[in-house]
Amino acid sequence: MNTENVSIRSISWSEYCSIRPQLYTKEAILFDPDKPILTEEQEKEWWDNSVCKGKHFVWGIFVDNSVLCGIQCAFSFSEDMSECETGLTIFPSTNWNKGIGRKSTKLLMNELFKITSLKAIRAETNILNIGAIKIYETLGFTIKEKKKEDSVEWVILIYSI
Repeated sequence: MNTENVSIRSISWSEYCSIRPQLYTKEAILFDPDKPILTEEQEKEWWDNSVCKGKHFVWGIFVDNSVLCGIQCAFSFSEDMSECETGLTIFPSTNWNKGIGRKSTKLLMNELFKITSLKAIRAETNILNIGAIKIYETLGFTIKEKKKEDSVEWVILIYSI
């Protein structure tokens, strides 16, 4: 796949609803088995209280400016807005290992550093999610720590400027 055709942009609630089923597939929750499955009503409340109020940013990942194939998020901003966490979901799994995650994460980083005063971006991923770890390390993130919550081992990576 030509990653030149990958772009990100803010998405609306209706666009988010169109991809909701993709966020809860067996493949999507493989690397976050303890993630609660929320109802659409619960997610709408989250959207209204977090996304609409600028506490959580959600961008769609598009191929050829039209095919929505994932989301990039920025959340858990520090009080002084110098650090946040990022998350990435690509779907379906046939789009994995095609450079979409790396390209969209790079676009997200550029956007975040342009619109905020961030000094660091954090990423937390399941230790089994080798693809995500590779994406972050390729973009200059370094492993800060590893931790275990319940039965899941996590890797925390950080990118600082």
